[in-house]
Amino acid sequence: MTGLILTLLSTFFTETHDSIGKNSVEQGKQSIYTMGFLSLIWGFVFFLLIIAYRGEFLFSAASMPTFLIRAVLEVILAHLSLLAITRSDRRTFSLVR
Repeated sequence: MTGLILTLLSTFFTETHDSIGKNSVEQGKQSIYTMGFLSLIWGFVFFLLIIAYRGEFLFSAASMPTFLIRAVLEVILAHLSLLAITRSDRRTFSLVR
C-alpha cells in the first residue's frame, strides 16, 4: 500500500512539474535547460541528504566503466525527455512515456 501511495504522489508531482515547466518555457520565462536543472536538482538534494544522514558515501572504482556509460546515457535521455515535454502535446507525451 505504501508503494502505491508513493507512486501516486511521485506521478502527481512529476506531471505537475512538467505542466508548469512546459507553460513557463512556452511563455519565455525560463529556458529548457533551466527546466531540466530544476527537475533534476531535487533528486540530487535527496541523495545528498541520505549521504549526510548515513555519514558516508560508498563508491567502488570497479563500477567506473558502467557508471561513465550510464552518466552519458542519462544526460542524453534527460535532454530528449525535456525536448519531448516542451514540443509535444501533453496527451501524446503521456502515451509515449
